Amino acid sequence: MKKLLIVFTCLSLVASANAALLLSDDFEGDLSSWTMLQGTAWQIVDVNGDNMAAAGSADFSRMEKALSGTLDDVIIVEFDGSQLSGSNRHQTVYLTNASGVGIGINHSSGAGTGDLSTGIIKTTTNGTDWGFDSVASGVILAGPAFSYGIVRSFKLVFNRVTGDVEAWGEGSLIASTTLDAGLLATVANPTKVVTWQKSGWGSMGLDDLNITTIPEPATMALLAFGGLGVLIRRRR
Repeated sequence: MKKLLIVFTCLSLVASANAALLLSDDFEGDLSSWTMLQGTAWQIVDVNGDNMAAAGSADFSRMEKALSGTLDDVIIVEFDGSQLSGSNRHQTVYLTNASGVGIGINHSSGAGTGDLSTGIIKTTTNGTDWGFDSVASGVILAGPAFSYGIVRSFKLVFNRVTGDVEAWGEGSLIASTTLDAGLLATVANPTKVVTWQKSGWGSMGLDDLNITTIPEPATMALLAFGGLGVLIRRRR
């Protein structure tokens, strides 16, 4: 029992020690650290007492920000999204570099239906040329259909070594895919994050964007068990 406890302790310590923050923005301040790329400039708006970033009415609106730090095996992108106005809106957060091709997560609201289409997306930086690698549709939150102001959480998990990508919504796995070797080689070393909205008939809010990088789980487990061996030898 004590050995098992040591294993879990080592795993937790390794996970926390090796997670590195590449970008974090709660949008409580201004957007001066972001570069506006296309469409109506993004702005900070109040949503039920909480600040969010949202684009004005334009067919395509994009802004970008550089990642800071060294990339590890796995990149995790987490953010909150909310429909603020209009219908049939798309919001995408994706990682990209000078190649102009990115990998990210998209979510969109149906035209008044309450359905969300959430999935993994590959896109070019102009925001107009994109296609899903893997898509699953459905209402992410149980209960009432879509209504304005509901904030949902999203997560993209991208393994730069294996090409495995997962899209999560409200804590549930929505879609997954494995990138082919060519696409993986193109997107494996992102340098910035781009937020993109198609908001010609309304807008969507973005909040609590956090991007971290960690070693792949197998590497973390190996390090943890190595630490376990040292502890056991010392006890003997």
